[in-house]
Amino acid sequence: MNGTAPASDIISDVGRTSRCESEEERQEINESTCCAKEASQLLLEEKQAFARREEDPKSEIERGVIALNALSPIKRLSDDVLCHIFELHCKDSLPATFPLNHQVWGPAPPQITLSHVCSAWREIVLDVSTFWSSIRIVPRDFDTPQTLVSVVKVANTWLSRAKGLPCSIDIDFPEDESWDNGRSLWKMDWHENIIRDLISLHKFKRLGVTFAHHHLRDLLQLPDDKLSCIEDLCVRYISPHKEDEASPLDLHKLSNLTSFALLPNPFDFYSLSDPSEGYSDFAVIPWHNLRHIHLRATVPAPFCLDALEPCSSVLETCSLVITGDYTFTSLPRVPVHLSQLRQLKVIVCSLFRDKVILETFLLSLRFPRLSSLTLGSLDDPPVSIDLQMLLGLQGASQMRLEELIIPDSILDVDVRTLLTAFPTLRRLELPKTVTFTDEAMIEVGAGSIGVFLEDLTINNSGLDLEQLLKMVKVRSRAGDKDGKRGIEVTGFKSVTIQCNEAEDEMEDEVLYFIEEIKQSGVDLNVVFADEESEQYSIYGDDLNDINVAY
Repeated sequence: MNGTAPASDIISDVGRTSRCESEEERQEINESTCCAKEASQLLLEEKQAFARREEDPKSEIERGVIALNALSPIKRLSDDVLCHIFELHCKDSLPATFPLNHQVWGPAPPQITLSHVCSAWREIVLDVSTFWSSIRIVPRDFDTPQTLVSVVKVANTWLSRAKGLPCSIDIDFPEDESWDNGRSLWKMDWHENIIRDLISLHKFKRLGVTFAHHHLRDLLQLPDDKLSCIEDLCVRYISPHKEDEASPLDLHKLSNLTSFALLPNPFDFYSLSDPSEGYSDFAVIPWHNLRHIHLRATVPAPFCLDALEPCSSVLETCSLVITGDYTFTSLPRVPVHLSQLRQLKVIVCSLFRDKVILETFLLSLRFPRLSSLTLGSLDDPPVSIDLQMLLGLQGASQMRLEELIIPDSILDVDVRTLLTAFPTLRRLELPKTVTFTDEAMIEVGAGSIGVFLEDLTINNSGLDLEQLLKMVKVRSRAGDKDGKRGIEVTGFKSVTIQCNEAEDEMEDEVLYFIEEIKQSGVDLNVVFADEESEQYSIYGDDLNDINVAY
């Protein structure tokens, strides 16, 4: 044999030979097997995905939207940042007005809309107590009794989310509501039992309410821990009938009260020159704690002075409507020194010597830190205020007034003389009887007088409109120096002028001049004869006006 095996033998040998793979070969085989399985699985998943897309073509789009939303920047904001954003958004809607979703008061407040966006936002909104701590109930005569009962229940749920935080509530009845009407809103069960069904269930820091004697009596029977929370009480008081026996009110229980307001009875029409009924029920209030007093119901001048004396060292703001008689003007009194008083508003309402009553009352006070003074009258004709009265106040108290507001009285004085006597004025509002000469307008425009003046209201429509506009235009160049004293002249921020002509009768040059001044940044309001100017009111629009004003 030549040593070469037959082919058949070789094939037989291969079939019979048991060949052992190396470790590397086995690893390659395993990896190939795994890759094949993965490829098979991917192919299966692709088939399933294709089948799902065929069944529901929108599902892929929805998943894409969800994925994009997850990457949205707002999703990456922390809860603290979102909370701050929500606070800014909710701030302008406080207090929340009830009934919610009302046909008059508009859509639901942002606390509701924000909490409906998603569960995360709802959790944040519900966790912030201050969002739920302030409400305002505004019943109207078209609201049914069932609606108002429901309002109280919803208000309870709302305030419960404040989680024990002292709350604020205002109940604001319409001014034209009739006290004697059998269907009177304030006499319905929902309000008769408002202490039991709402006030007693929460702690309140502020109460702005229309209360009868029995409401106050029930309020003062609440536990001390709830009464001690009340710091701000604003009451439209409906006093009991003279023939009804009423127990004295122990208002000293309101030990932490710092702000008190007594407003006129909205359902009782009486002579404004007479004291409001029931004012004496508040004689025992803890006056010594009060930093803010607003007696907008007409009260005798001696009562006001007696109330101011205990709080003379802490009182900061005060507004009063006073009346008086010959006895008050003839008896001497020791002046009350109001060392911290910054803002004072006094409206006189008396059929007897109103000017003397106002002057006597003001000279019975000393207010060296007073910066804002408002004087007015409810009488017709209005009270007359002269420069000598104002100079007498200045001499007695040595005040540095920044605001002087006399909108509806008779003031026979020249603006130049007034600004010279009170050089620190920043805001000045004067009635239609004031005199404003062309020379004085030039001086005001140049900053020679009234160098700090930035807010001016002149209600005299008989003045030269073009000359007034020139004054405003020249004065708008803020930053100029007063040549005599080297003081920087303050530019006008707001100016209101009365005009005795209709707007469509004005020349185009004047209207262009007005628009040019507005474009310069001055809030210029020219009230033409065919327009209704905003009427000044000593009471304000509602209970909230007290907080806005001070």
